[in-house]
Amino acid sequence: MALKLDGLAVLRAMLAAPEAFPAIQADLAKAAGTLAVKQLKAPKLDVEALRAVREAFGADSFALVVESLKDTELKTIVGRLDKHDPAMKTASGVERRRRLLALAEGEAPAEKPKKAPAAKAPAAKAAPKKPVAPKAPRAAAPAPASAGALDSAAMAAVPPRRRRAQTEG
Repeated sequence: MALKLDGLAVLRAMLAAPEAFPAIQADLAKAAGTLAVKQLKAPKLDVEALRAVREAFGADSFALVVESLKDTELKTIVGRLDKHDPAMKTASGVERRRRLLALAEGEAPAEKPKKAPAAKAPAAKAAPKKPVAPKAPRAAAPAPASAGALDSAAMAAVPPRRRRAQTEG
């Protein structure tokens, strides 16, 4: 039976005594960043797990990890965690980073919008309407004889604008 290496114990030892591992310090930092991003991209990550990750990293380290995310990764993560926020569909990378940090700090995801009740369908189907041909425009009906002068078409017309006379001086 093969022995299995306890990777977590080895990483803890490396982090506890960095002076013993000077040749791999850059690799440790890169691996830590890669693992942090992988955790945030995990399909089963929910808002509670996001908050636990932020708590474990601390606010500053978590913000640095979020800053390292690509815009496409952010779109996927925020889209999964805050499904019903319509602003996030067209948001910029900066807005999505702010939203992810806000969710991690305790802000609630947007609630699912409630649908308006559908209009009731008529009980019986109406007969299909025949297309109506456009009618020719009719001439205006003459005003009734009893209408006053103020009701006439001439009084309803707007007079043309007058040009101002320029004075030479």
